[in-house]
Amino acid sequence: MIPLTDFLMPFIIVCLAELGDKTQLAIFCLSLKTSKRFQVLVGSIAAFIVSDGIAVVLGDLVSSVIPIYYIKLLSAALFIILGATLIRGCEEGDIITESKNPLLTSFTVVFLSELGDKTQLASGLLASMYNTYCVFIGVILALSLLACLSVFLGKVLANKVAMRKLMPIAGITLILAGIYIVFT
Repeated sequence: MIPLTDFLMPFIIVCLAELGDKTQLAIFCLSLKTSKRFQVLVGSIAAFIVSDGIAVVLGDLVSSVIPIYYIKLLSAALFIILGATLIRGCEEGDIITESKNPLLTSFTVVFLSELGDKTQLASGLLASMYNTYCVFIGVILALSLLACLSVFLGKVLANKVAMRKLMPIAGITLILAGIYIVFT
């Protein structure tokens, strides 16, 4: 039986890491500029499946070549660095222009935004430590949930919650996850 941790850790970490991220802000902006919001959502989720699927597969392959001890140390260090980056608030959202094909535009924007992004790195690292399928499901559900929120809450969310205030919370959570990884 697979431990619930294999699903919950990726889900929680990715949810918190992605809050206020440039990718979510891009999805939000795209959804404001079109009435075809479902296409924005489908394009975004498809891009997450492709980009983070690649990261999960590579993370699983790495774990068969490199001893888990070194992967854990590297993972912990990267989570701590990513958390510190969020706390400093270094990342800014991109402004996206209107498109005639929201599905293709959102897929392209999200796919390119995710390449080398902290959530893609986290996906690969988590797959090297936990059950690959559980990590993939947890990551995609987290990203899909946030994409839904970005698309459907749109302007309401932007007016009520300052994303910059959420970044330090997400950063602290990533740092704590890094510390947790070292001691488990």
